[in-house]
Amino acid sequence: MDELRTIARPYAKAVFDVAAASSSLTEWSDFLKQCSSLLENNEIKALIKAPGLNKKKVAEVFYDSAILGLEANDASQKHFLNLIQTLSINRRLHIIKELHKQYDQKKRELEKTTEVTLTAAAPVEEKELKTIIRALEKSLGTKVDVTVTIDEALIGGAVIQTGDHMIDGTVSSQLKNLTRFLVN
Repeated sequence: MDELRTIARPYAKAVFDVAAASSSLTEWSDFLKQCSSLLENNEIKALIKAPGLNKKKVAEVFYDSAILGLEANDASQKHFLNLIQTLSINRRLHIIKELHKQYDQKKRELEKTTEVTLTAAAPVEEKELKTIIRALEKSLGTKVDVTVTIDEALIGGAVIQTGDHMIDGTVSSQLKNLTRFLVN
């Protein structure tokens, strides 16, 4: 994993610099997200790993699949294709997920946004989510980008996590604490 981070770092920096200079941070983020999801496709994985294939052709197929449904200007599309060709020729298409992760981290730092994961036992109503977001923004002093996931094993409540910080307000953790208290 450390090797992937090391390999992806200069690419992420270069992509971020190009995106910031051309005011296309969101377009790049969307493109990299699409590319990352493509790496889940078994046919794409096989295409990337296939020996003897022309790497420029592999890049074109990968790019054509990634650009579907995305809106981007011609200059951005040219840069997107250049990135994919460079990665393909250097046999580095497999680093795109890590590249995307590092790029988004740089984007969040520039926009002064904190990524927060809210794991709840049941779907969170929009009104409750807005209240949570306001409280987190006030507490953290930055904008908050919340990803909500559902885990029914929590029984009730939620876990809020950002970086190394975690707030566990779940029923399951309270039951565990109660059990420990009663046993001791």
